[in-house]
Amino acid sequence: MLHSFISSVPMLIGATRFRRGAKPRIEKPAEECMGKWIWLAEADPVVNSYVRVRKSFKLSDKPDSALIKTCANSLYKLYINGQYVGKGPVRSDERTGYFDTFDITQLLHKGANVVAILAHHIGEPTYASAAGRPGLICKLESESQGETQIIGSDETWKIQRAAEWLADGARLNNKLGFQEIYDAAVAVADWTEIKCKEKGWEDAAAVGAPGDSAFGELAPRQIPHLREQTVLPRSIVAIGNTAEVGKDTPVSEIPDIMAATPIVNLRSGQVKDEQALLTEAGVAHIKTPRGDKGVAILLDFGWEVFGNVEIGIAGSASGIIDLGYSEDIIDGHIAPTLQDTKCTDRILIKKGALAWQSFEPRAFRYLQIEFRRCSKPVALEYVRINQTTYAAERVGDFECSDRLLNDIWAAGAYTTELCMQDTFIDCPWREQAQWWTEARILSRAAYYAFNDTALLAQGLRQFASSQDKDGAVLALYPAGVEMSAPDLSLLWVYSILDYYAFSDDA
Repeated sequence: MLHSFISSVPMLIGATRFRRGAKPRIEKPAEECMGKWIWLAEADPVVNSYVRVRKSFKLSDKPDSALIKTCANSLYKLYINGQYVGKGPVRSDERTGYFDTFDITQLLHKGANVVAILAHHIGEPTYASAAGRPGLICKLESESQGETQIIGSDETWKIQRAAEWLADGARLNNKLGFQEIYDAAVAVADWTEIKCKEKGWEDAAAVGAPGDSAFGELAPRQIPHLREQTVLPRSIVAIGNTAEVGKDTPVSEIPDIMAATPIVNLRSGQVKDEQALLTEAGVAHIKTPRGDKGVAILLDFGWEVFGNVEIGIAGSASGIIDLGYSEDIIDGHIAPTLQDTKCTDRILIKKGALAWQSFEPRAFRYLQIEFRRCSKPVALEYVRINQTTYAAERVGDFECSDRLLNDIWAAGAYTTELCMQDTFIDCPWREQAQWWTEARILSRAAYYAFNDTALLAQGLRQFASSQDKDGAVLALYPAGVEMSAPDLSLLWVYSILDYYAFSDDA
């Protein structure tokens, strides 16, 4: 009986039921006629690898309209003529990849233009994606005075390993990706701009065609692009010295060192104008002592935040910055190892200015930034987060005479907002996974607080495609691991009834 019911309900939301491991029967929309999947010419996938991709082209006139469609395994950031456009894609399974569409009409002009993409291939299974093969696919279509120009990714695109993003970081845990290690000394400053000289770049290799089984069928994104918003720290918890860390200490050991070492009174080194970090004006100045002892600033963002960390340096020389993230303070110091994680990143700074953004999002309330072996004082312009949330406005509200109930509502609505990303996620910190237990709860909260059912509809379709031959769905999906739980299959059925009740898609 359950099998019969589950077999029929995907039709309610336009999904296709199929057996795990079988090729899905997906109606191919016109938007899937894109370019080729491209990457470096290497034969084997590389774990935790980053590439830069460029395509220079000319337009005879400023376009009347222009759209660009992009997808990557695993993640990408897109730039047009040096301007940041967006990032993606929505997490997907091995059968279907969602491509993003951006309107770039206002960013193009007559004459020379360039598409630039930074792509990251995780290369190991996480709770958000399978390992898969590395690849990037893109199509730009512009129209001017009735004439259409199409540029698809192929072997004429230029590609280069992004050597500034080192592959040496440890896994944050067995559910997420890697620590990020960034070496500013080998970064290419103007690679997103038209003026960049492509000396040393190679022709991209075609590694697949649209619909290739290695990448799955392409389908248009089903939800809005995520909202991006700058959030500043609210207070400074501590400033002082931290443990000595030798130059040969592996970055994988930094989380344990931070967790075991409190910040002590500053006796060597110097921090000036630190209050500037709480505003958008002014610059803090940090001077480190000789040797391996660090100078640390522990910042409190007031509550949990989730997004890409940003560090701005107005001027410096060579040195090391370690970033540690934590949801809580344990025994007076940060705890980046909570729940068996290794939540730290590293930046190797160089002479001059630097604007750094973590590639993958981080979740935390407290951020500890440690400076070591900086040959000259560091002019620290900002430490902030580019917070990402689902693009829905909070329309639901609750207020009563009981302050505790009001606070519970506010905390619940904010938690729901943080957990509405490209899918529902169980938690920003440890897993960032779409377990259907949490997704069912969050989907109801999302309806009452944000009047949104699109994220629920996407999740229902995704889990429908995880069905086995007996009709049961997986416990979390999309993911690089397979876990089953009968009760979650039943919750998915209840969620279909929720969607029927809450949406106007009947």
